[in-house]
Amino acid sequence: MKTPEVILGERTGIWAAAMLRNMPNGVRLVQTRTRAECLRQVALAPTSLVALELTRANLADVVALTRDITAAHPWSAVVVLAAPELAVCEPLMREAGALHVVASPRELEGWRQTVTKHFGRIPMSAGEFAESIWDSLPWSDAATA
Repeated sequence: MKTPEVILGERTGIWAAAMLRNMPNGVRLVQTRTRAECLRQVALAPTSLVALELTRANLADVVALTRDITAAHPWSAVVVLAAPELAVCEPLMREAGALHVVASPRELEGWRQTVTKHFGRIPMSAGEFAESIWDSLPWSDAATA
């Protein structure tokens, strides 16, 4: 199974530190700085949770990027990371397809639960499903010994 990824699109680095403190084990944080880099990373990992930094300067771009990601990759989800003064944009971001809007790095206490819930809803591939069934059988350890 591929390692679950949270793709972070931000320029400042403020959100990355807060996210890492609240990241579940086994989930990788991939930081991107440009729209093209973010889209490329989502194409490589289409079930990712994508976190996008919202500023006054990039409002239109984040709306479009959120819409594009959720339309092209239905198993991905977008969380918008906004400065407190941009929390009023939450209805607009949700309309564009955002799962959640966070208005401060201090509001990331529930981040671990958001990440876990997102990856818990992703269906397993046929190979992963068969492997999980085999691993649950009482004799699976004896077969590999």
